[in-house]
Amino acid sequence: MQELTTINNAEILVKEFSGQRVVTFKEIDAVHGRPDGTARRNFNTNKSHLIEGEDYFVRNSSEAQNEFGITAPNGLTLITESGYLMLVKSFTDDLAWKVQRELVKGYFRAKSSDPQFSTLSPQLQALINIEMRQHEQERQMNELALKVQHNSDTMDKVTAAYVAPISSGDNWQESANHTINALVEHFCLNHQMFRRELYEELERESGCDLQQRLTRLKNRG
Repeated sequence: MQELTTINNAEILVKEFSGQRVVTFKEIDAVHGRPDGTARRNFNTNKSHLIEGEDYFVRNSSEAQNEFGITAPNGLTLITESGYLMLVKSFTDDLAWKVQRELVKGYFRAKSSDPQFSTLSPQLQALINIEMRQHEQERQMNELALKVQHNSDTMDKVTAAYVAPISSGDNWQESANHTINALVEHFCLNHQMFRRELYEELERESGCDLQQRLTRLKNRG
C-alpha cells in the first residue's frame, strides 16, 4: 500500500529512488505554501550548481508512471535532500524554516520501511516498485469485486422479498421497504427513481404486472 506522510498539512507520497527519499517540485511548493512553479523556477535558475544523480534524478514519462504512478508527459524530476536544501535557500520566512526542519527530519531522514530495499540498485528498486503497485491494484480490484458482489446479494434479497408469496407472512413488505430505504440512504440514490427501476426489474423477473396485482388485492379487500 502506498505510504503517505503529512508536512504542514500537505500530503506527500513517500518515494524512494537509488536508496534515498525524493520529492517533486509540486510537493515542495505544496508543503511551503508557494505558487505552483516556484520550486521548478528555482531549479532552472540554479541547475548549473546542482549535480544529477546526487541532488536530483530525472525519469522519463514511462518510468514516472511505472515506478511511482505519476503522470508526467514531459518527464519527472526527483529532488533529493541535498537538492531540496539548495532549492529552498531563498525561503527565509519563519514558516519556511519550520517546514524545512519537518521535511528533513520527518521525511528525508525517516527510516525506510525495509532497510534492505535501499541497498538495491535503482533498476531493482524500480522493478520492485512496479511489482508492489501491481499487487496494490489487484488488492483494490478484489475489494471492488467483493463490494459489487455484496450489493448484488443485497439486491437479490430485495427482489426475493417482493416476489415472495403473500402467505409467507404479513411483514415481508415492511422488511423489503426497510432494505430499500437502507440502500437508498447508503448509496445516496433518488428514492422514487430507484423504486421505479426496481419495480420494472421485478416485473421482468416475476413475469407479472405488479400494479395489476396490487389492484386485485385492493378489490378483494
